Amino acid sequence: MAFTTNLSLPLTFLGVIPFRKAIADAFNIIDAAVGEVLTGSKTHDFASVADGAQATTTVTVTGAALGDFCQATVGVSQAGVIMHAYVSAADTVTVVLQNETGGAVDLASTTLRVLVRKA
Repeated sequence: MAFTTNLSLPLTFLGVIPFRKAIADAFNIIDAAVGEVLTGSKTHDFASVADGAQATTTVTVTGAALGDFCQATVGVSQAGVIMHAYVSAADTVTVVLQNETGGAVDLASTTLRVLVRKA
């Protein structure tokens, strides 16, 4: 059997509507295997965080539930601070910055993005 990169080939065999359904079914199978992915974001400016201190904020992620897996990222350098995220209530992810750098850190205002994978 020869392989091809011609993406229109399945359309020839299935037709447009069945092909779209097959793709949707494939994504549903992936979601079931690895968990649905939810996202949220907001613009945030963390205040200066002293060494040994932490700062927190929350991000709304519709559908997030206790026990779901979370990741957070910012659009600027983390400057050595540790960042983690967790679902603290339904639809709410708490993001924590922990500063153990030896000095104060003041991150610039940035977009804070959160990814939640359903458990």
